[in-house]
Amino acid sequence: MKPIYPSLKKVSLFLFISISLFNGHNALASENTIKFFTAPTHPKAVTEAIYVPILTYLSGKVGKKIELVHTNNFLDYTLRMRKNQFDLAFDGPHFVSWRMKKLADVPLVRLQGQIQVLLAAPNSEEAITQATDLIGRKVCGFPSPNLLTMAILDDYKNPMRQPLLISGKGFKGLQDCIKNQRGQAVILRQEFWSKMDQSKFKLLMRNERTYPERTFSASSSLDSSTRKTIKDALLSPEATPHLQKLLTTFKKKALVPTNNEEFDFLYQLLAPLWGFKID
Repeated sequence: MKPIYPSLKKVSLFLFISISLFNGHNALASENTIKFFTAPTHPKAVTEAIYVPILTYLSGKVGKKIELVHTNNFLDYTLRMRKNQFDLAFDGPHFVSWRMKKLADVPLVRLQGQIQVLLAAPNSEEAITQATDLIGRKVCGFPSPNLLTMAILDDYKNPMRQPLLISGKGFKGLQDCIKNQRGQAVILRQEFWSKMDQSKFKLLMRNERTYPERTFSASSSLDSSTRKTIKDALLSPEATPHLQKLLTTFKKKALVPTNNEEFDFLYQLLAPLWGFKID
């Protein structure tokens, strides 16, 4: 019987060459492709409708294809974020701050306006008069790691003495949650609070700090020239038609410049989540 080892060596050599070529192709592709990702807050079709026009416009400006990378959920999103698998992103300021601190990302431009977070309870909840009364009680809010939720939970440092979060989807979901008495209080942003009948609620807490809106940021994998090109292109009047779906979705009129100071220490809001603590 002939020994099989020479055949195995040939197969191994073939596999090695094939894998090397494959990896070389991927490396070449990554040099010519900028990977963009965003928080998975919309269905795939909606995400594409919002961002593909922007990425197509930016691709023409930088001379490289900017590819929209879909993530399945927030677990997938945060895992891939921590592995630094993206070059360009659009997401919440606490994520931008974390990547700035951990991965040397750079904020480029953001949606206009500021986010202010507050906590309110129906007047019918007579036993609840202050935020500490919510320890162990049900509170309507967006699922973690939403900025509003993380900002409120930051005031309850002891994980054993926190409210119990009842998830709602969108402002309507939060309204339904509190209306149907699934929760005894609700976490809101100022814009939502302004649309409610405030006479039926008592304000338990308004966060003193305001937060920047969702932001475009760039990884350190992009050189300073490319980052500047993207920033200038997004702020240019030429970008307006390409940004329309994004601005309509988030009910904003424009993108505005930003700076590093706006994101100072926001990464700390993510510290309670596994994998996000920075020593």
